[in-house]
Amino acid sequence: MFFNSLPACFERFNAACPWDHDTLYHCWILGQLPRRFDRAPDVGSGSGDLARLLSGRVDAVQAVDSDPVITAQAHKPTPSGLLVTLTAADAPAGLLQVFLAVLVKSMLGVWTHMK
Repeated sequence: MFFNSLPACFERFNAACPWDHDTLYHCWILGQLPRRFDRAPDVGSGSGDLARLLSGRVDAVQAVDSDPVITAQAHKPTPSGLLVTLTAADAPAGLLQVFLAVLVKSMLGVWTHMK
């Protein structure tokens, strides 16, 4: 009975205090990048937090997520003057200077511990 109520409990908690474990890696990612570069994609951008952080170092950020609902939510906290394009679509084509993959970094630790 206790376990049946857990999903609803987690939903209420996340609604009150949204949290994304990927944010743990944002500082690490920024530390691995050059201070300035031309453009960066954020593929699987979700809430757009990393894209907004990148906007201080890059001329243009192209944030892409396949989920139109989360992309619409990501627009809300993004100031209009920021050089961040948030798009619900597949990954961008063309030459890229930087490719960010937060999930890969976070999953490396999981895979290491599973061995």
